[in-house]
Amino acid sequence: MNAEADFNTPGILLRRVEYGDNDLILNVITPDRGKMVLMAKAAKRSRRRFGGVLDLFAILDLSCRGSRRGRMTLLAEASLCESLNSLRTEVAKTAYASYWVELVHFWGEEGQPQPDLYALLYDVLMALDRDRLPARVLSLLFQLHFMNLAGLGPRLSACVGCRCPIGGLGDLQFGLDAARGGVICQRCDPKPRLTVSRGALKELAWIAAGGLARAQRMRFSSEALCAGEEMMESFIPFHLGREVRSLKFLRHLRESGALA
Repeated sequence: MNAEADFNTPGILLRRVEYGDNDLILNVITPDRGKMVLMAKAAKRSRRRFGGVLDLFAILDLSCRGSRRGRMTLLAEASLCESLNSLRTEVAKTAYASYWVELVHFWGEEGQPQPDLYALLYDVLMALDRDRLPARVLSLLFQLHFMNLAGLGPRLSACVGCRCPIGGLGDLQFGLDAARGGVICQRCDPKPRLTVSRGALKELAWIAAGGLARAQRMRFSSEALCAGEEMMESFIPFHLGREVRSLKFLRHLRESGALA
């Protein structure tokens, strides 16, 4: 079997699982190698090689040993680039960050370069830690861009039923048809489970089309934020085809009033 050469890469720690008494199995996302599973030998007792930096959400510089085919890649050393400590100490931030990394963990492709996905997660985690935007706005931005990168972004500009642009449908309300991949007007679905106005849809489209810099210059209505949360938090699990465990915790905090 051919051994892979040793390599260094930046990475964001998505998940860590204890293995035996001293080892850790780590799931990370990297820009050039996509999602990776790493074995960190003696990680729980080796401060020289890991220095206590293997925390969830941390942005790291990883030194990996080449592995043989079929064997797990070994993590030789790790150094901290950004701790993002507030994401682990403030419960609201933990809830949002956990939701984002769970989506990346289950949908990211292992071994495939994913620089745009890495950059998206990096940007929203950094912005959340630094309080650059409200968490609700960051979460909408992440979800909309995440689905666009997956090729499954919701259609927001026209009804998925009659294909009419939302601008030509007057003051009609709109619902979500997850199976058909976007919003649907009340003429095509008279009793949608959730309704959203044309104005709110335009705000969501602005978030989907722009990045963090653009979002920082805008002020979003509470209607757009509430409707966007409900839309995307039902749309994504439908297309993921599985329950998102961290989303339950996020919703619990929201219902209890713990989220602003």
